[in-house]
Formats: sequence, C-alpha cells, structure tokens
Amino acid sequence: MSLQTQILTAIGVVTLTYFAIKSISFIYTFFIRASSLPRYHHGPSHPWALITGASDGIGLGFAQELAQHHFSLILHGRNASKLGRIQSDLVKLHPSISVETWVVDATTSVAIEETDLPQIIEGRNLTVLVNNVGKGGAATTPKEIDDMININLRFAVHLTSYLLPKLASNGPSVVLNVGSSAEMGSPWLSVYSGSKGFITSWSKSLAAEVKAEGLDVEVLCFKVSEVNTAGSPAKEGLTVVAARPYAKMALGRVGCGIRCVSPYWLAAILRGFAESLPDWMLERMMIQVMTKRRKTRKDRLKHA
Repeated sequence: MSLQTQILTAIGVVTLTYFAIKSISFIYTFFIRASSLPRYHHGPSHPWALITGASDGIGLGFAQELAQHHFSLILHGRNASKLGRIQSDLVKLHPSISVETWVVDATTSVAIEETDLPQIIEGRNLTVLVNNVGKGGAATTPKEIDDMININLRFAVHLTSYLLPKLASNGPSVVLNVGSSAEMGSPWLSVYSGSKGFITSWSKSLAAEVKAEGLDVEVLCFKVSEVNTAGSPAKEGLTVVAARPYAKMALGRVGCGIRCVSPYWLAAILRGFAESLPDWMLERMMIQVMTKRRKTRKDRLKHA
C-alpha cells in the first residue's frame, strides 16, 4: 500500500469515526437520554420555578410543563389580569402546587430589588429560573432599540445576577435562557439577532463561571427555531411546532451537557447544516428566507 493510499485511508477512517461519534451523540441526546429536570425537584420545602414572559407563547408552555412536573410557579409578565387568569387555570389543573405572579414591565430599567420580587421569593425554595421574556421584530427608532435591548438583554442579566446567590444556595439549580436561531444574522432583525447572539455568549460564559466557582447551577441556552405563537403566528408542520410542545422538548434537553442547544431534533439538523455553509452562502440564504417572510407578513396584514 502506497503512502498516499495510507494517508487517504487514515483520513477516511478519522472522518467516518467523527461522523459516527456525532451521530451516536445526536441520537442519544434527542431520542434516548432522559431529562435531568427531576434533579432540580428537591429540597426541604416544595421547589419553585420562576418563568419570565409567562403570559403566552413559549413562556406559558414552560409554565404548563413545569406545573406538570410538580414545580410551584412564579409567573412574570406585565399584564396582571392575564397572569391572574393563567394562575387560576394552573391551580385548578394542578391543585398540589402554588402559583404566584410577578408583574413588572421588562422594558424599564427598574432594579430588581425595587420590585416586589424579594418578598415573593422570600423563604421559597427556588431551583429553576427560565429567562424567556423577549421581543422580536425590527427595531429602528431609539425607543424600539432601547426597549428591545432592555427586554432581551438587560432584564435577564439583572434578574439572573440578583437570583444567582439564592439559586446557588438552593442547589442543585438550573438557569434556562431562551435564545434564537436568528443569532446567525437575520436581515431587518439586526438588533434582535444581536441580542440573541449576546444570550448565547452570556450563557456560555455564565456556565463556565459557575463551574469555576464550584456552584451546583446548570446553565443552558435554547436556540429557538420557528414556533407558532400568538405574537409570531406560523403554520405548524414538520419544521414549525406549537409553543407547549416546544417547551416540553426544551425541558427534555436539561442536563444534556450542550451549553447551547436547539431543542427540536430537526431544527438542530437544519441549524448544523446552515452553520456549515460559507458566510456568503449563509447570508444569501438568510436574505432569501427573510424576504419571503416579510412578503408573507405584509400580505397577511393587507388581507386582515
């Protein structure tokens, strides 16, 4: 066997081994491995979960699924009456849990300690934080830009910073951050895409930080793909799922060891393919996709 043949054979073996390991890891992560969420249902008193942006969409899905797993809930939103209705519905469905509401507008820069959250969490065994609240769409005016930065970045960072000591003392605990596949670079959504890119980087850094500090706090970021919600309606199908099933898939990835993961297996495949493309090709693809979506949205509004 010639040296050239040996080199090509070695390259082939390494390549096949790499793809075999990746395939086995993928199958195990998405179809075999059980969620580690039960690890965070513990303590001398009933465990609690705080979900931001819980009045609809994925946030409401997280609330419903965590209630199903017997966590008591703190529901955050800015609409008190809407949160009250959800609170009542969840208590009726799950009488063994307690549900509290935390009403605050995430577009403001109010300090967490100046809200009523300190009183709400006092003495409660908080082990789960879901940073879900977010704002999508275009941001062009100064107010729109500031609101999006406040909702998508500042609020989550300040809340997590405030709650981290409590989560650490109650450990094991978990922080779940909702990011977006839009971080790859979506035209007409530059501020939104950038904010979600921050969530990914911040989540990875925070995960490394708590590990370096020896804290038993898991940090996991979800790269959300297209989900059918009231604020972002989309036709459900193979690549688009409803909010609650998506939240269930996300909770199913808890403990998977991947710092930032696409919860839906098909979205994970499509994202992996997109990220493997050259920048110029990915950019062209994103322009085509977003141009089509803008047209569809305009047509929907025209006929509404």
